[in-house]
Amino acid sequence: MLFDSNSLKKRCLNKKDMRKNDWRSFNIKTAKSKAMCNNFCQFDAVFIPTKDQKLRVSEQLTHLAEFDISKNIFIVPSEMDDAPDKLPLFCSNLLVPFLCFKDNYSFSGTAWDLPCKRNFAINYSIARKYNKILLLDDDIRFIKKEMVYSLINSLDNFWISSCFSTMRIDTSLIGEIAINCGKKHINFLSGNCLAVNLCFFIPYFPNIYNEDWLAIIPAILAKTAVLAGPVIQLDKNIENWTKTASFQEFGELITDEIYDHLSRDFKIPSLEGLFKIILDKALWEKAIADRYTWLNYLLATDHCEKTQAIISGALSSLANITAKNCIDFLNRWKNKILL
Repeated sequence: MLFDSNSLKKRCLNKKDMRKNDWRSFNIKTAKSKAMCNNFCQFDAVFIPTKDQKLRVSEQLTHLAEFDISKNIFIVPSEMDDAPDKLPLFCSNLLVPFLCFKDNYSFSGTAWDLPCKRNFAINYSIARKYNKILLLDDDIRFIKKEMVYSLINSLDNFWISSCFSTMRIDTSLIGEIAINCGKKHINFLSGNCLAVNLCFFIPYFPNIYNEDWLAIIPAILAKTAVLAGPVIQLDKNIENWTKTASFQEFGELITDEIYDHLSRDFKIPSLEGLFKIILDKALWEKAIADRYTWLNYLLATDHCEKTQAIISGALSSLANITAKNCIDFLNRWKNKILL
């Protein structure tokens, strides 16, 4: 089980206290790797979304060769600018998807194509009849072979299997500030190293920041998600802190509110039940007001220049977000996954 209702009910889960901790307060079952054997099963395919990271991807391919992870490793770049002359090593396994930004909800003018690339990998796998696949960001490095085995073998019984990152916590810029201010961080599933059994589950990644945490919600509700263990995530090079925080804010608002309900309400039986709760204008009006309070609390707590720039970016984006925007996004997302 992904949820441990008894332990969760003992937590103080009201809005105020959830802000002190982390909405990812789930008791996540950890996968156990089977003994290494000669007939070890590989992934049918591995997909690596990337943008302007030739050296990093080259290093990752060398790294993956040590693990014999799959015979089909595909690079999925952002634009034709990445291929094939700029990525000559990858010509034979380079996929250039048609990326659509029609439903881009960043409220910052930032084009966000990672969800598009992940959806492309899913659709490509279905067309090629791949079942067990791995979506792997170009900044992820495995620690040991047992982790790869655990990811693959857990798909025999679970829809998805994922890893949590060490060295660098997989969270937003606001999330990093919150942790520095004392908010507890709990290891959770992530799309940066996400194994999926497409025989059980076909995820859809909405075009929004935190799309991976939204895509895995059906597996969470079905209690068919498992945490395989740790991987290493390299540091990200962020050029503009304010712009990045502004871009992340809408996805932060949506995900924070939805997982708040998932962690508090143990009787949500299905996606339909979840949408009945969250398709509520008053709920999002309150969520936006609570978010303002939370960001201003962080602003008053940490006075360093970088923190002020990040929170200013988040607040500028939040000022343009309405409850109607939230409901509009949720309806579009609902129409995609409840066909």
